[in-house]
Amino acid sequence: MSEVEQQDRDHVRHRTLKEGLVSFHHDELTVPCTVRDESEAGAKLQFEGQVNLPESFYLTIPLDGAKWPAEVEWIKGMSCGVRFTGPAEPSNIHHHQFIKAWRPGPDEAPEAHGEAAPVHAEHHAAHQKPFGRRK
Repeated sequence: MSEVEQQDRDHVRHRTLKEGLVSFHHDELTVPCTVRDESEAGAKLQFEGQVNLPESFYLTIPLDGAKWPAEVEWIKGMSCGVRFTGPAEPSNIHHHQFIKAWRPGPDEAPEAHGEAAPVHAEHHAAHQKPFGRRK
């Protein structure tokens, strides 16, 4: 975004990559989305496919533990901009979003001396392909 466009905005947008949930009809209908950026006034949402959203709904961001009443401002393809129409409310939907590093167990790790981990003979033999042309 250029400096001129940023100056025209009342609130600074922050790029994010958070799980979101659009809910309407008293939370009976929900649509998952990704929150691509957000500010105090609204957010940009991205969906996996085309969706038909009502004019007003709640946007829940489980990572923040909050939901906002919102209205659609614009739609372009599989993205839309929403404006928050009220203050955030606590949400009972909480998801812990984090990437956990994978660490191999003691049986899965190579030896400390630089040797390769042992290969089980039955596993290796079962996955061998024949060499050359078949007759």
